[in-house]
Amino acid sequence: MRLGRLHLRRGCARHLSGLGERVNVVRDGDSFSIAGFEVSAAGDKHHSSHPDVPPVDNVGFLIDGEVFHPGDALTEVDVPTLLLPGQAPWLTVPEMIDYVRRTAPRRAYAIHDGLINEWGLRVLDDVLAMEAERAGADIRRLRPGESVEL
Repeated sequence: MRLGRLHLRRGCARHLSGLGERVNVVRDGDSFSIAGFEVSAAGDKHHSSHPDVPPVDNVGFLIDGEVFHPGDALTEVDVPTLLLPGQAPWLTVPEMIDYVRRTAPRRAYAIHDGLINEWGLRVLDDVLAMEAERAGADIRRLRPGESVEL
């Protein structure tokens, strides 16, 4: 399999120096086209995850001005559809709700939930349902295999 061009932050790119020009280092504000999509990079650093460790590089990706994946950060972008970090060692429920309220998307779909067991997923679903009702927006966790039309 031949790899296409990779769009990465500097910290990741340094580990792939053997790939030469296929590696494109992106920073906040950079834009590029890939597979027919227009992509813009947003953000600079990972959300703080430990008081003794400075945040590493992180960049989110805005796709066609419609969907924003923030990576491991809470970068604010005015966007209709937010992929909302739903759990992480660096994230609390109040921070998650504050983030979705500050960005106020029409749709937010939880991602980043791989460390949560069945009980935690139920709590996440309940929290998202309460926020969806309050905001009058589609805010939820998509089930494996579920898709939405944007």
